[in-house]
Order: sequence, then structure tokens, then C-alpha cells
Amino acid sequence: MLEVGLRMAGFKARHNALAVLTLEQRKEGKAAHEKRMREMMSGRHVGAVSGGHESAKDTR
Repeated sequence: MLEVGLRMAGFKARHNALAVLTLEQRKEGKAAHEKRMREMMSGRHVGAVSGGHESAKDTR
């Protein structure tokens, strides 16, 4: 039962965090999420291999 409560707390936290974002920030977040999902489905798994954030990859 603890797992259910933790999942619900996670859902509520995400909902509350998204509520304070501007429309532009929500669009950017959704686009980034969709990009990660496309990469994951294509088998590239970029984030899992590098272990870093997308913004940290191109620091050359």
C-alpha cells in the first residue's frame, strides 16, 4: 500500500509543478519529452549511455 501512496504523491507533485509553468515552458517540456521518447523507441537511448542531461552533452 505504501507504493500506491508514493505513486499518488508523485502524480500530485508533477501536477503541481506543471501548474506553475507558463504555456511556453509546458510546450518546450512536452517537445523535449517527445524527442526523448522518439529516441528511446528508435533504440538510441542517448541519455542512458551518456548518463548526463541533454544540455550537458554539447559542451564542446
